[in-house]
Amino acid sequence: MSRSIFALVDCNNFYASCERLFKPWLIGKPLVVLSNNDGCLISRSDEAKALGIPMGAPYFKIKPLIEASGVRVFSSNYPLYGNISERVQDLLEEICPRVEAYSIDEWFLSLPDFPETALETFARDLRVKILTSTGMPVSIGIGESKTLAKLANYLAKKTSETDGTLCLTTCNKKQSALEKTDLKYLWGIGSGSVQKLEKLEVRTAQNFYNLPPALVRKVLGVTGLRTHQELHGLPCLQLEDYPEDRKSVLVSRSFGSVVTKREELDEAVSVFSKLAAQKLHRGKMVCSTVSVFLRTNRHKPGDQQYRPNIVISLPTANRSTGEITKAALAGIKEIFKEGYHYKKAGLFLLDLQNEKLVQNSLFSPRDTKSENLSCALDLIDRDFGNAAIHYGTRDHYACWKMNQNLRSQSYTTQWSDLLQVKG
Repeated sequence: MSRSIFALVDCNNFYASCERLFKPWLIGKPLVVLSNNDGCLISRSDEAKALGIPMGAPYFKIKPLIEASGVRVFSSNYPLYGNISERVQDLLEEICPRVEAYSIDEWFLSLPDFPETALETFARDLRVKILTSTGMPVSIGIGESKTLAKLANYLAKKTSETDGTLCLTTCNKKQSALEKTDLKYLWGIGSGSVQKLEKLEVRTAQNFYNLPPALVRKVLGVTGLRTHQELHGLPCLQLEDYPEDRKSVLVSRSFGSVVTKREELDEAVSVFSKLAAQKLHRGKMVCSTVSVFLRTNRHKPGDQQYRPNIVISLPTANRSTGEITKAALAGIKEIFKEGYHYKKAGLFLLDLQNEKLVQNSLFSPRDTKSENLSCALDLIDRDFGNAAIHYGTRDHYACWKMNQNLRSQSYTTQWSDLLQVKG
C-alpha cells in the first residue's frame, strides 16, 4: 500500500501578482491592492512588505507612506483574479488527477504514486510550468499530510534558499522544519490553542510534535489531536475532490455613496440576484427561500439607524434568475423606508438543495423555461462580458456602485479590455 503524499500549490501575493501579469514593468516595484470601496490593503507585493506597509491597514491612514514611497495602488479586480485562478487550476488538473481547490489561490494535490526521489524534481518543474504557462509565481510544499504540506509551503515562501519549493517527506527535513517554526504558524492551531499550549511551555511546532497524544486531546480536543497526528505523517484530512454542497449563498455590497431612493436599491438588488443565481447554476443547486437586508452606516451615529431584513419563500424550489429577482424586489418594497441613508444591501439564498433531488409540486411546478432562460443569460455573459444582457430593473450602477477608482482593466474577461498589440 502506497503512502499518502500531498502537495500544496499557493500563488505568491496573488492579487498583486495578477496586477503585474499585464504590466511587466511593475515587476520589482512595490504595489498594493485595496479591498471593496478602496477601504483596506488586502494584498502587497514583497517590495511593499519590505517598506513596512502593514496588511489590512485602512488606505486613508497609510496613503501618505504609500505616496512618499512611490507604491502603485490598485482597486480590487475580482473578475480578473477569478479568471487567473481558473487558469492555474485547469493546468493543475491536466497534470494531476486529484486536485482540491482550497481557496482562490491555493490547491492541494494528491501524489501517492510518486517515488521519493522524484518529488523535489516534480515540484520544481511544476513551479516553472505554472509560471511559464500562466505567468503566476507560486510556492509548492510537499508532505505526508495536508498539515505538513501547508508547513512546507509556508517555509518555502519564507526561506530564500528553498527557491519556492520544499519537500518534508524525510525525517531530517521534517524535524528541522518543526524546530524553526513558531507554534502560531501551524495550520490548525488558533490563538486560543496557542495560549493553552504556552501554559505547558509549548512554543514551537517541535514542542507540540513531542507532546503525548493523550495530553493533546485533553488540552485541545479532537481537532487538536488531528493536527498532532497530521504532523506525525498520519493523514486525517483527505482530499476533497468535490466540495460539499453549499448551505446558503450570500451576495452583498457596501455602496460607494449613500443611497436614498428605492429605485437605486432595486437596481442593486437585481444585480445581486443575478450574481447569486449564477452561483446556484454553477453548483447545480436550487433554493426555496430568499432573504433581503438593508443597512445604514453604523459608523455615523448622527444618522438615523435602520437595519431591516425580510424572508420570502418561493412557491417551489428553483434556480430561475427571474424568480429570485422578483422575490428580492418584493422584499425591498416591504422593508424600504424613506428618509434613511442606506450604505449596504444584500441577499441570502437559503434552503439550498441539489437540483436532482428536488421533488416537484403538482400545484406549483418548477418553471423550467425560466430556469433555461437564466442559464442562457449566463452563457451570453460568459461570451460577451458581464451585463451584456440583463433584466430591465438593472441600470448602470449609477449611485450605488462601489468605489473602484484605481481598478485595472479586466484583460481576460471583457472584450473591450483586451490588450491591443501594434506591429
